[in-house]
Order: sequence, then C-alpha cells, then structure tokens
Amino acid sequence: MRIGNFYADQNLAPGPALDLYDTPVGQAATPILTGVAYGSFSAYVHPHETGGIVRMYVLPTGEDPAALSLTDGKGVGGYQDDGSNLQETLILSSQGKSGSGCLGTGPICELGVSSLVEKGDDANGGVGPVAPPPAAGQAELLASDSVVSGENLLSLTGGNVGYYFFVDASCDPPLNGDASQEPGLPYVFAASGSGSSEAVFATTPGTHQISVVANGDSTLPTCSGLTPKQGQLSVDLTAGQQTLAFIYGTSVTDLHLAVAPIQP
Repeated sequence: MRIGNFYADQNLAPGPALDLYDTPVGQAATPILTGVAYGSFSAYVHPHETGGIVRMYVLPTGEDPAALSLTDGKGVGGYQDDGSNLQETLILSSQGKSGSGCLGTGPICELGVSSLVEKGDDANGGVGPVAPPPAAGQAELLASDSVVSGENLLSLTGGNVGYYFFVDASCDPPLNGDASQEPGLPYVFAASGSGSSEAVFATTPGTHQISVVANGDSTLPTCSGLTPKQGQLSVDLTAGQQTLAFIYGTSVTDLHLAVAPIQP
C-alpha cells in the first residue's frame, strides 16, 4: 500500500508532511513512511499485521506518537488480510471547508481518507482493479479531481467548476465518460457503474505533457476555449501501465497535477 497526501487545512493552506504508522498512537513506534509532502504520493510499503489485521495511522512528520493521545493522531484505514494480495492507495484529503471545526484535536483533525483498491480486496467491500486494464500496446492515465480543496470552497459559495484533463494537445474524452453531458471533451467525469471512480484516458506509451483546465462557464465550452492550462507536467508511460493523475490545489487558479504509476 501507499498514501497520497492532499490534505489542506480549514483555511485552505497546504497541510504538513505526514508520517504513516502501523502501530496505534500512544505507543512507541517507528513510522513505515516518513515525510510524505503535500501534493505527493509515497512509495509502496508493506504494513505489519496483528492477527491478520492491519491498521494505519498518520501524524505530522516528526511528531512522537508515544507522547500523544489517541485523539491527536488520525486513523486512516485498516483491512483484514484474507489472502487476496491486497494492493491499495490511500488518498488523504480534507473532509470539508465549512469552518465547523474538528472532532478531535491537532493539525490534521479534519483529514479525510478514501482508498483505491488496485488489486485483491480489502474485506470491507473494496475490490480491485481500480480500472479495466489498457488495450494492447496502450497506457492509461486515471484522472481525478476529488482532492481539489478549492472545489469544496466553491460549492459552499454557489460556484460550479468543471475540470478538463489534457494529454498533450488531445481533446479526446475519457473512455468511461458520459457523452451526453460533455460530448467530445476531456471532462474529468466517470459514468455511474463504469467500474472506476477516476476518468480513464487512453494514450500511447512514451513521454507526454499533461495539464488541467478549470472552467466555470454556464455554457458547454469548446476545446479551443478551454484555457488557461495549469499544472503542466511531463509523464513517462509504458505499454500496459496505469498511472494515477490527481488534480490538486487550494484554488481553481492555482492547480497542480500529481502522478503515480500503479505497481503492476
């Protein structure tokens, strides 16, 4: 498993780097991941099991878990090893921007978590793969806007923004998009029942430039009208590879992309 850190605090400021533990807060422990910065994915690690159960906790980097109470840390998931060879990415983001405060204490008390099961199952209903495999000789980028903190802020103020994902200059829609909503556009949207909560963009192996456009127009945009492109990033893809491409940022005018290949 691995984590992606996209946690922004209640004031929409990027959150701290995070350490991941597989031992509960309040006990002496060594983190299995350290210093996972905002806007990045970690490497994969193998958590320890206790009686076939795995539980994970995160703390801001450098915090001593033995010096804190259970409410200072944040449980970010757990699973039972049922022999399915589970592989997953835990996405850490913000629960909301309502200003209602935290249920616990500490600098990450509003941190929320979701999981992408890439292989096997987590014995809690999550089943892989995260998306169907690429066609022969192709690669896939799995785009998501689910961690854009500014999106939460806009929803509270009545804003409505759509996100569009570009691979080079292509305006091709995702394989699992809903053509009735955004025909012929690279809209970050996955149709209900598609088998993936990410928008699946097929492409060829090689080096590609990816970017994102935020658009709040009330009318359907054209490809040429989708500007400016933000978060430009170069990504190397191999045949058969699936790569996560997460849109993140604390403002729709300051968007970025984080990519992470899914381990075969």
